[in-house]
Amino acid sequence: GQWASDLFAKYQPTIHIFEPVASFAAHIAERFAKNPKIHVHRYGISDRDSTETISLVGDRASTFVQDQDSEEAYFRSASVVATELGTPTLIKLNIEGGEYPLLEDLIKSGKLKDIIHIQVQFHDFVPGAVARMEAIQNELAKTHTCTYHYPFVWESWTKHDKAQD
Repeated sequence: GQWASDLFAKYQPTIHIFEPVASFAAHIAERFAKNPKIHVHRYGISDRDSTETISLVGDRASTFVQDQDSEEAYFRSASVVATELGTPTLIKLNIEGGEYPLLEDLIKSGKLKDIIHIQVQFHDFVPGAVARMEAIQNELAKTHTCTYHYPFVWESWTKHDKAQD
């Protein structure tokens, strides 16, 4: 929740946090309990509604990594959530491999083109990571400009001015 806290302190936007790990979600919800503009959803977002085993490794969790410390987690389709809550202005994704199906769902649904700012950390331990990342970047380039790119660290995309009309 630190990024959400920092963003809120600067801009006071409405923020939706999606956290599929029960203990992480409870901690974040407690942290922001008195802030009516920060909403904590106790599920993750992906390409479909599903229940998955998520492995916990320290303060990280992933459905793409197997570990003995794991739990069942609920996920919802990113495109359906965007329809319900409204397409966000900014998304920040550091979801340990889950960025691929989530972004692929937003591309397929046509909703990705409506998001103005995208911050994403692609992870290289996902099967086909390089090809999937490049395919997503090619789709993003149709409507967005890459403002910075540090492979498998962080990259940022901003919607083209002409695409905003």
